Amino acid sequence: MTVNDNLFQLIKSLTAGEKRYFKLFAARQTEAQKTNYEKLFDEYNDLPDDQPYNEDEFLKKLKRKKLGKYISDDKKHLTHLLLKAMRSYSAEKKAEGRLADMILEMNFLIEKGLVDHCAKICVKAWEIAEERELTEQKVKLLNIRRVIDRSEYNINRENFQNDLRIQEIKALSQLEDEREAVYLYERIYSIYILHQMNDRKEEITQIYDRLGILYLKPDLTFDCINTIIRAKCVILDHNLQHKEALDLTSQLIAQWEKSPWRLKEMTDRYVKLLGNFMVFTSRTGTYEGITTLIGKLEKVETTEKEVAKDVFYLLTFCRLLNYINSEQYQESLSIIPELKKGLKEFDALLTFVQKRTLVNNICLIYLKNKMYSEVLDEVQEVYALVGRSKDKQHRIEDVRIFEFIAHYELGNTELLHYTIRNNQRFFKEHQPENDFIENIWKHLKLFIQSIDKPKAAKQKLKTTLESLPCPDTNTALRNELIAWLS
Repeated sequence: MTVNDNLFQLIKSLTAGEKRYFKLFAARQTEAQKTNYEKLFDEYNDLPDDQPYNEDEFLKKLKRKKLGKYISDDKKHLTHLLLKAMRSYSAEKKAEGRLADMILEMNFLIEKGLVDHCAKICVKAWEIAEERELTEQKVKLLNIRRVIDRSEYNINRENFQNDLRIQEIKALSQLEDEREAVYLYERIYSIYILHQMNDRKEEITQIYDRLGILYLKPDLTFDCINTIIRAKCVILDHNLQHKEALDLTSQLIAQWEKSPWRLKEMTDRYVKLLGNFMVFTSRTGTYEGITTLIGKLEKVETTEKEVAKDVFYLLTFCRLLNYINSEQYQESLSIIPELKKGLKEFDALLTFVQKRTLVNNICLIYLKNKMYSEVLDEVQEVYALVGRSKDKQHRIEDVRIFEFIAHYELGNTELLHYTIRNNQRFFKEHQPENDFIENIWKHLKLFIQSIDKPKAAKQKLKTTLESLPCPDTNTALRNELIAWLS
């Protein structure tokens, strides 16, 4: 990235719905033909998402299209118009945006002395802030209510001001609790991201205790409870207390579903929460609640393609888990067309990890149905997805194992030896993410050396795998290997 890529980053961060809104918004600003800054938006939008922005190359491209003569002014104007459009978009879509506009309107009316008009808007704004527990906005509205109070200085005014003060104290206390929860969440999440959970156990215990004390306080807002539970789940997940994390997540989902407006206005956050539920469910190893989760995902309504992409990803994953848990392997073949259709439809929106996982799922379905040639075809799809990226090659351990199993079952002895040598060479050049994966391949090498005694070799490998220390992230892979050997 160059120092001039702010506008590129801004445009690439927009959702499909936001981009569509901007195009309509920009068109309303002028009756003339498409302006240069609208054309500039299209050129930025057409740049590849997965390649670094190059200012010099971009300017050459603009010059060929007879654009960019006044690039500096056009970029400033486009940035200004984009931010203005997104403020308008937020005001239409989200309560916070509507309230921000209403507060600006009320301040303007107060300046003009139109206090009665302001009071009507304030009543409506307070209803929105109260319903949605928007504490920061409530504090601002309480200040406006003080200004618009025009009653005479008598006992009624005194009581009114005292009532406002009580409400303000409550709102400020809630706001302080919210900020404390966010602070604790950020602390624990940064420790998690930096892989320091094992090194800072005492600090983590202190954070968990503080979260527990905060959780017991009265009058907590939903956002505060939401943040506390998310922070606790990070710690519980690390401590392998998946059942406890699942229970807390279930409670949070129930709270979300009590509020229709929250489901409508924050669908993306609700879907991510359902994703957390799926992760904790799979880590408990029982898969309880997967059927219920499928039902919840099927009811999600959204016009945002990014959210629809996440729903597709989670829904197909949950259906696969459900089939595998009930050993309905033949039935699981029915979701392969859906998987392939979604991979094509959401190609530009899916992350590498999501694409890899979806293709892995297709591999797994074929593997469960002993369709080994089809497994190898899908393995090639994963290799094409990874390309020459060394970083991405570290993330396909399960696919390499699927490939090994397929070659074994097809009797491709020479290819088995080649696969072993290829992986040993890879481990020499690149340090594996954990010892478990390297140990698997060492034992697979010993396994194929006893290929003339398959039953005994499989039993020995199965016993070895069951005793190997296994990270949480590789549990599913180990279970699949053990299931195959069984």
